[in-house]
Amino acid sequence: MGCGAIFAICTRCNVLFLSSVAIGGSLLTTISCRFFTYTTLDGQVWEGLEGPFQDLPEASVGLFGYSEATTSTALVGDSCERFNDWKLVGQSDVFQVAQVAAICAPLLGFLAWIQIVLEFLCCRLYGGFVLMSSLFLLTAAVQACTFLVFADTQFCLEPESVNECQFEAGAYISFGAMILYAILACLVSNIPASPGQRNDGCLIKTGWKSGPHDRESTSHPLVISTHGQADPEMALSMETKETQKGVESLNQEQQQEEQQQAVDDDAIEGEEIGKEEGEEMIEEEEILVIEDENGEHVVMEEEIMEEEVVEVEEGEEVQQPASEGGDGQPRPAPPADADPSNQKAE
Repeated sequence: MGCGAIFAICTRCNVLFLSSVAIGGSLLTTISCRFFTYTTLDGQVWEGLEGPFQDLPEASVGLFGYSEATTSTALVGDSCERFNDWKLVGQSDVFQVAQVAAICAPLLGFLAWIQIVLEFLCCRLYGGFVLMSSLFLLTAAVQACTFLVFADTQFCLEPESVNECQFEAGAYISFGAMILYAILACLVSNIPASPGQRNDGCLIKTGWKSGPHDRESTSHPLVISTHGQADPEMALSMETKETQKGVESLNQEQQQEEQQQAVDDDAIEGEEIGKEEGEEMIEEEEILVIEDENGEHVVMEEEIMEEEVVEVEEGEEVQQPASEGGDGQPRPAPPADADPSNQKAE
């Protein structure tokens, strides 16, 4: 286990301990009967006091109880008596507001405590510290409202009152709980993630997935704490996995390139074969055409030989062979405008 993991565990344990102490202080303030004490200066009962204090020249006042023994240091016990109807205590609404605040403060603190435990044992949500900080700040404000019990006019703040008031243990405990809630509101924002913990709300179970795009918890991303430090073991494991993924992706790209190159080579080879076949067909056609032309030429020569057609150009002499009845001597060529019928008559 690295230093980052130890720091994360210790920080969460401290937060859990401090929040438990603060919640305990809120509960103790609620059930205590010694929030403050009042004493009449002349030893006589002040006529402004109402029940159950109309016959008590001095008493310890709590949120839901009181005690006639002002010298007792016990916050709870047999010396404390509960109000028969706590909603009717006091001359103003501030007393009832303080009572409601004393009930709500530990409940809000307990909700924040549950979230801390869930994140410590299960998972951590994105922005979860914002909710915890808000709960602790709200709890601190509500806990401060318990001091409104001191503002009831029948005890100390009435100008005509002859009572002398002072805070007791319950008030100090309430003040301490309020300070702890405020400290926790600032402290939870710096809680690092636990070892092996994810930040997307998934349970830490091998092979468990919360959605089709989620990876297994064994391949969770590197969790960096809010104070800027990271777990070296997690960083090394993450680097190894990223390297493996890079090698796999590179191999896939090479395979795709080889397949594409093979397809291109086949296409080029097919084009070359088709081109060669086309050239051979063209050569065969040329040979056939040449043979046809030669054959026509031969036929024409044979026809000319049979018909004994003689072509005579202007200014040339024609020699008839001796086998045709001539003497073998050259004769002058007839003029170009001579009539062919005359040539036959001659």
